Amino acid sequence: MEQDLYSFASEQGKNLSRVADAGAGICPLGPSKKVKAAIRKEVREIGRCPDPELRGLRRFFLSKFGVNGDCVFFANSKNECNHIIESVFGLSGPRYVSNPDLITGRLSERSGLWRELLQEAEEGRMAVIDESLIEFCGNDALYEGLPACDNIIVIRTTANFYGLPGLELAWAFSSPATIRRLRDAYAGHIGVLSSAAAIAALKDGTYKKNALKFIRDERMMLFNALRKIEGIRVPGSDSNVFVIEVIIDPEKLKDRLSRAGFFVRDCAGTGGLGPGFLRLSVMTHDLNKKLLRVIKETFAPACVRRSRPAARSGKRPAAAF
Repeated sequence: MEQDLYSFASEQGKNLSRVADAGAGICPLGPSKKVKAAIRKEVREIGRCPDPELRGLRRFFLSKFGVNGDCVFFANSKNECNHIIESVFGLSGPRYVSNPDLITGRLSERSGLWRELLQEAEEGRMAVIDESLIEFCGNDALYEGLPACDNIIVIRTTANFYGLPGLELAWAFSSPATIRRLRDAYAGHIGVLSSAAAIAALKDGTYKKNALKFIRDERMMLFNALRKIEGIRVPGSDSNVFVIEVIIDPEKLKDRLSRAGFFVRDCAGTGGLGPGFLRLSVMTHDLNKKLLRVIKETFAPACVRRSRPAARSGKRPAAAF
């Protein structure tokens, strides 16, 4: 079973407050103030049963994305959404594509990807596009013609860009026929808090603007610094996640990062990547700076300079840095 942040903290003998998931792909700004206010307001309604038809959510998604409610399926998480899709269409049936890529953060040219998947759909193959990180690229518009295609499903979530992994809402877009099959197989329900949080998050344009600027600025700072470190290669990224290739002693770096409280993911063998690739993501400014410091110290240990003895003239020796 893949290690998680909780087991990592236990293994390192640290409290959760002393560790950081360096590759989570979650917006470090966390939920917006408007989302928190919506949650506090909606807490008064947790004593009633949620609307099984999710009328409020469907009306909002029609105004937000311009798609009819019959073309949207809601779930409590992306994992739950994937599980329902696999149960309906078979474990090995759908082809999963992430855009942006969940490991490298690179965004595929959407029109080209769409043409490729449409061709496969015409041949009867089901395709699922995971757009968990699409908002980090500044473009959350849907693919044109999506509701007319039975064999293509697009998945999104509030967990990543909107900083809501603990109160996640996930949704799938597709044709009415495909969405009907997913709904018929779903036995769960969507809570009032996750619905309210999702609507507030998706409506908050100020948060989106601030988050995009923060991610862009911090990513640039990280890339500029990492590319100056001998032994590290950093490909580009269009979102908040990226990979670094550790050329010199990757195990040493992973050990140093772990002891510093950073939970990192080894991507060797994932998506065709070789040994030495680690997935990272943009974190808070302080954590980004700490991450850089640990990496720099690993590859270029600081030298302890000895102070020169004071001159006979009585002048103080220069401060050692």
